[in-house]
Amino acid sequence: MSTWITVEDIVPKLAAHQPELATMLVQQHQYPFDFMFLSPEGKLVRRLTSFQDLRGAHPDVGHPRREGHQDHVDVFLSTVAECFGAN
Repeated sequence: MSTWITVEDIVPKLAAHQPELATMLVQQHQYPFDFMFLSPEGKLVRRLTSFQDLRGAHPDVGHPRREGHQDHVDVFLSTVAECFGAN
């Protein structure tokens, strides 16, 4: 399953129903954005961040393109395959 939530919404909205998950997401969040891969039990499996893993971002995203880095789609899909197996 894939979903999204802004950091600003985690505490007021998610914490009311899933306080442990909300706490973990806030603690693990890294600016400017994350993709967090969670197990079915809600445990963090892996995280992708824009500055560390998705480095060739478009300049409008907030940092210049860096040559020699993998395409974001390839990074994302290889991470999914690594964490959860390829289908």
